[in-house]
Amino acid sequence: MIVLTSKELQRRLTASSSPEERIIITSLNPGSVKTDGVFNYASRDSVGPWLSPLYTLIASALFADPVKAAYVYMFGACARQVREERTESGAFKWEGAYLQPPGKMGKASEMGCDEELAKELWETTEKFLDGIGITLPPVEEDNQELHADNTTSDPQ
Repeated sequence: MIVLTSKELQRRLTASSSPEERIIITSLNPGSVKTDGVFNYASRDSVGPWLSPLYTLIASALFADPVKAAYVYMFGACARQVREERTESGAFKWEGAYLQPPGKMGKASEMGCDEELAKELWETTEKFLDGIGITLPPVEEDNQELHADNTTSDPQ
């Protein structure tokens, strides 16, 4: 769902902003990470006395440390190329991208790339939130209206 939501938000932001103002949305997969939750799952109560040591060994050897796993998040938020690299058509290369460690563009599943499903999820989410009294401001607004609402003559 994160991939679909990210792609739909990116589509809406792209339609409503100039390249200079563009917010770039990515979805991120940090991979398998050595967290407390992983080791709690490996406890004898969860996987049993025989599998617990094996699961712990595998997680310790193959899963990433949390600091290393955070790299993909830092890359998506801070890497210069995310803002600068463009496709041949001039679009931002990383818009709506699915990032995997170590900060590489991955391929989302077929379902994660379904534009109609992304729109449906967005609309369903809006209806649900509206049903509980939460109304989101529209993302697709005219740029001129956005500038008029956010511009003040006094910077203080």
